[in-house]
Amino acid sequence: MNKSGIINKWKRWVENDLRAEIEYLLELKAIYTTLGKNFKNSGKFPEKNILYRYLGMVHSAAISTGIYRLIDVGPDVVSLVSLLNEVKNNPQLISRRTYTHLNLNNMNNFVRKYEEG
Repeated sequence: MNKSGIINKWKRWVENDLRAEIEYLLELKAIYTTLGKNFKNSGKFPEKNILYRYLGMVHSAAISTGIYRLIDVGPDVVSLVSLLNEVKNNPQLISRRTYTHLNLNNMNNFVRKYEEG
């Protein structure tokens, strides 16, 4: 595959697969954090509430599954590890010019959105 083909593949992976997975994981974290604050601050629930314990277990399972999808190295799987391995094997395709043209403010806003809940 030529240089532009590899770069276009990476862009598709990031835009179509990886970004959605990372957004999903950040959203899960934000929801869990918000629910935790609501439970804690309400004063209506005992500290060892079974519902909150259940939510914690489901949250942990969902996060673990999402992380597994990001690190899966199967030959037909689009994952963060696969992308990083391809970048490692093709470092000449990443340039300072490409990096400086990234919209990092957009990325910071994306992360902040989920951190703030």
